[in-house]
Amino acid sequence: MKLFVLSLEGDSLNWLCDFPPNSYKTLKELQDGFIDKWGECRGNCHLLAALKTIKTNENKTMEEFNKKFNEYVANLHTNIKPPLTAILIHYIEAFSDEIAYQLRD
Repeated sequence: MKLFVLSLEGDSLNWLCDFPPNSYKTLKELQDGFIDKWGECRGNCHLLAALKTIKTNENKTMEEFNKKFNEYVANLHTNIKPPLTAILIHYIEAFSDEIAYQLRD
């Protein structure tokens, strides 16, 4: 919880700190409450960071991963959107070493 609090600032941090103890029993409840209040809107800096750190996950299908990756790219403002080659590098780096190596070839 400490890490989560440190990543919030301004109104969203105040929103979290105003809760009485045990307002949310699970992290999922807290996440749902946050999304209800603030939506899933992300600033360009967050989208750019997400693009750089997105990784494939065993629990996601390739289709789900590609959809999320493409959403990040599509939602980036043109002023900060990396060139296509950089986007491709981020895409390749999202995979395990073995698959990434094959994609580079």
